[in-house]
Amino acid sequence: MQVLLSDMGGTNIRFAVMDAHGMSNIVHYKCADFPCFEKVLADFLSTLKAKPSHFILAVPAPVLNDELSFVNNPWRFTIS
Repeated sequence: MQVLLSDMGGTNIRFAVMDAHGMSNIVHYKCADFPCFEKVLADFLSTLKAKPSHFILAVPAPVLNDELSFVNNPWRFTIS
């Protein structure tokens, strides 16, 4: 099983893939280089040979009614 890990802040977002052998595909992006979360996620996923089956996302924002919005980043998205 592969798990996509992501740590997102207002300025940077980091991705990695974790499996039984450890972490790989560790990358760092600047949030300002992408208009939305979906675009940076698609960019990262396009670099992988196999898509992870699970996703863990750490964000510095409250989840209100399924939506995440950031104080210092214009990105907004829903959990669903």
